[in-house]
Amino acid sequence: MASSASSSADGDGVEAPGSLTTPRVVMLSGSRAKGFDDAEALVEEAAFDLVLCDLDLASALLEKLATPSGRLSLSVVLVCPKRMDKRLLASCLDKGARGYVAKPLRVQAIRGVLLRYATPEEDSVSSPAGSSAAAHYERVVKHTNSRTVAAWLCIDLFISLVERVAALLESGQMSIRVLVTLLSGRTAEDSSVEHLRRRAQCELGVGLEELITAFGVVLAASTTLEAAEIRDGETLTARVRGPKLASTTGAFAHLGTDGSVVSWGNPALGGDSRMAQEELYDIVEIQASKCAFAALRADGLVFTWGDAAKGGDCSPVQESLQHVLKLQASGYAFAAILSNGSVVTWGHPLGGGDSSAIRERLQNVQQVQSTNAAFAAVLRDGSVVTWGMPHHGGDSRRVEEQLRDVQEIQATHCAFAAIRKDGSVVTWGEAPYGGDCSSVQGQLREVKRITAGRCAFAAILSDASVVTWGDLSNGGDSSSVQAQLQKVCCVQSTDFAFAALLENGSVVTWGDEHNGGVSSAVQHQLRNVQAVQASDCAFAALRFDGTVVTWGSHLYGGESSRVQCHLHDVTSIQASAIGFAATCDGAIVTWPGSFHEGGGYLSTGNVLHIQATAKAFAALLTDGSLVTWGDSRAGGDSSCVQEKLRTCTRPGARPTVPKRPRLL
Repeated sequence: MASSASSSADGDGVEAPGSLTTPRVVMLSGSRAKGFDDAEALVEEAAFDLVLCDLDLASALLEKLATPSGRLSLSVVLVCPKRMDKRLLASCLDKGARGYVAKPLRVQAIRGVLLRYATPEEDSVSSPAGSSAAAHYERVVKHTNSRTVAAWLCIDLFISLVERVAALLESGQMSIRVLVTLLSGRTAEDSSVEHLRRRAQCELGVGLEELITAFGVVLAASTTLEAAEIRDGETLTARVRGPKLASTTGAFAHLGTDGSVVSWGNPALGGDSRMAQEELYDIVEIQASKCAFAALRADGLVFTWGDAAKGGDCSPVQESLQHVLKLQASGYAFAAILSNGSVVTWGHPLGGGDSSAIRERLQNVQQVQSTNAAFAAVLRDGSVVTWGMPHHGGDSRRVEEQLRDVQEIQATHCAFAAIRKDGSVVTWGEAPYGGDCSSVQGQLREVKRITAGRCAFAAILSDASVVTWGDLSNGGDSSSVQAQLQKVCCVQSTDFAFAALLENGSVVTWGDEHNGGVSSAVQHQLRNVQAVQASDCAFAALRFDGTVVTWGSHLYGGESSRVQCHLHDVTSIQASAIGFAATCDGAIVTWPGSFHEGGGYLSTGNVLHIQATAKAFAALLTDGSLVTWGDSRAGGDSSCVQEKLRTCTRPGARPTVPKRPRLL
């Protein structure tokens, strides 16, 4: 398989099917950052039919596109914010912009722009006999920075494609499209989605997270192209990798957009990655146990650091760690799924690090889930294999005959729950942690999804009701609020309590009263709620009016009175194990405590992701910068690595990958 940017060694790449002329549309969005000159050059070089350009970027672009006659060399439509500079808008229209569309970009607005300004001429849409408009696919040909997209859009596939484009633009994400073409000697039957992702990543020179079909379906990495029904000439969306954070109990690891890794915090718990640093390039995934990190590189190799006895040393199995597709961590060990469907494990033997007893059964593995000290692998035939500490779910012999047609597994601290294809549920592990659902087995029918706390499970059924089991005092018993648990949209959990968000915007809670299970003190405020987030022992609800309601343990963010004066016009809330961070009007508000002691108010930017160790926070901002606070010994001080972080998160950063054999 090859990407649209690649070419066959034999020169036999197949072109996309059909010959209908597709309107070509380039979208330029974001602040003027490094790399935008490349975007302008892209517009000047390519024969696009239409440019959709942010208003604040348009003036210089219009001047470059002006011809001696005063007309533009192509059509430009402005994308304007709600609070636009009307003088700038008028100036850009005077310079030749054909019109404008207001943010947020809705599907109908994009459709109107395409139909009005990008429809091909009448004589260009004629097609030969037998060709079909449905044979055309959206295709993004190049990107420059994290907010710039170059796209070819096909009006004929508007319904399936433009909704995706609108969602990406509104969320601030970027995607590139990969044209899938067959090369001689290679068929869909012998290639996987993961192989295609890696090849596209190498050819395009940018980290890719996952592949998505034109209809928005995320393709599982281990799926073959044949099973995914990917055909010659089809087009997939590749989500570009953004920066990520991972944490042990005392250290952080930052995965940059260029695939490099920076770590800090307690050296014994993964804060020092110098021993593996030379190998930490082109990294696509980082997993963390309680005491160590494991990094997966794009070539399928794995590198570890941290507590050697608890997953930080994979040298005993290094030779076996080839062609790795996915990593999974328990509290004290790691498991790697290989491209051939087998599994390699390392770390503490009692924490799942030793799978030798069942190694022969670990074939055709599709996914792996973990409790604190055990693993469960779902095989291609829907059966399940488990290993690790028996009372943590490592022994499933009691329910082995029932573990058939398993679709998904969720885990508490010491128990597993598997959803079968028919919507029934099978559980095993410690009964007080949800390992025994016999008391509600008759109610567990047509289960759609399961949320796990530390000691209990909550299942949402097809009729939007909820069934719970596990530790009765810590979320396993919802009988006191059962009548209210109707038309449930989603369920969130702390370690010891649950909160259900209903369709009408209200919230229902149950479980331990000190850890978020009782919300009576704020119940009158829990109206018109759009989202609920949970730390280990507290909840935070974001209302549609931009205000925030909190309850639960004050040590974990359940008390927010000290920062309530800042919690207005909140756009999003991120939760970590020990607290919360809210984004509002270009600032971060964190709680509990003062900012330098674990919370407070900081005017800095929008939060992309927040992560926590046992005593420190790290917030990744949308501009790629990082803010840390809390105990310096647990990662709260990142000053020693800030220069490295700026380098690996700069806009348009590209992975530096040594030359190596081609993957496909």
